This record gives sequence, structure tokens and C-alpha cells, in this order.
Amino acid sequence: MQNFNNKHPLITIIGSSVLLGLSLISSIILLIIDLIKFSKTTNYAMITALSLILASLFIYSSFEIVSISLKLTGAAKVMDIISSCLLYLYTTTIYIAVFIGFHLSVLGWIGFGLSLALLVFNVLFTCLCYHRQKILFSVTNILFFIYSLLSLLNLGISTLSTILSIIVLILFTLIIIIRQFEYTKLLETILFTFATTLWLITLLIF
Repeated sequence: MQNFNNKHPLITIIGSSVLLGLSLISSIILLIIDLIKFSKTTNYAMITALSLILASLFIYSSFEIVSISLKLTGAAKVMDIISSCLLYLYTTTIYIAVFIGFHLSVLGWIGFGLSLALLVFNVLFTCLCYHRQKILFSVTNILFFIYSLLSLLNLGISTLSTILSIIVLILFTLIIIIRQFEYTKLLETILFTFATTLWLITLLIF
């Protein structure tokens, strides 16, 4: 079990909780604006994806705030496992929006299926191995990111949307990987906040 007392000092716990709370509020506002925008279109796939993002974001962020507050207790490991699984779920909804929200295609539907398979892999891996076999976990997620990158380049969306989407996927892949290694919770929260905000802004300009 990790030594959370050393890796998560009180100031980090407080800072991460506050930042995540503010991120949740701002993200919900942006998501509602995105939903209003896409509700005026016939892109029902993106509307569905945004609804899933909204639900998973609220569940993950709320639980993560509780998890952070318990980092110095005996429940830290269990809370970290559950929080990691919820993060994987949230990230999967991001991939779903990329694969079938921007443009329905064969590559998109394949990516949709692979993203669900990756979700199952990440959840089982975290529950059964918990911070062991880190290289295998990292390589698997990087390979999926490469497929996502290739799919994005074939979607035919604007250059700006493509670039921003790639940055977002890089950030979420990085967040998932660093959870398996030594890290500071505040750094992860900052990356998460930036990635989520950038993604929602990307949808606004899409």
C-alpha cells in the first residue's frame, strides 16, 4: 500500500479538493452550453455522448473529492481503486464523443468497441493488479491512444478541432498512466481540469 502521508501532504489534499470542486462547477456549465448547442442539430450521437460525459463527470468528481479527503486514512487504497475506475469510465465517454460524436464511420464504431474493451481492461487491471505491471498497463493505453490519433486524422474535421482533440487525448492518457506511478495529486487534478475544460471548449468551436 502506498505511503499517502508522504505523497499527499495536507496542503495538496486541500488544494486538489478545492480545484476539483471548481472544475466540476465550471465543467457542468460548459457541458450545458454544449448540450444546448448540439440540441439544435441532428447530431444525436454527440448529444448522447455529452449526456454520458455529464453524468460520468459528476459521479467521478464527486467521488474523487471524497477520495482525496480520505487519503490519510485506512480507506485510501480502496477509495483510490474506485476513483481510478470512475476516471476510466469518464475517459471512455470522452472517447465515445470522439469516435461517434464528430462523425459516424467504420473507424469510429471500431474505436467505440475498443474504448469499451479498454474500459473493462483498465478496471480489471486496477482491481486485480493495483499499481503492479505498470509497463503493460501503460503500453496498452498508449497503443489505444495511437489508434485514436489515427481515427481523428481520418475524421475530416477542422484542423483546429483535430489539434485540440489530440491534445485532450494526450492529457487524459497521461493522467491515466501517472496514476500507476508516484505522482502528486495536485498535478493530476490540474491536468484533469485543463483537459476537461479544453475538451468542452473544443466542442463549442466544433
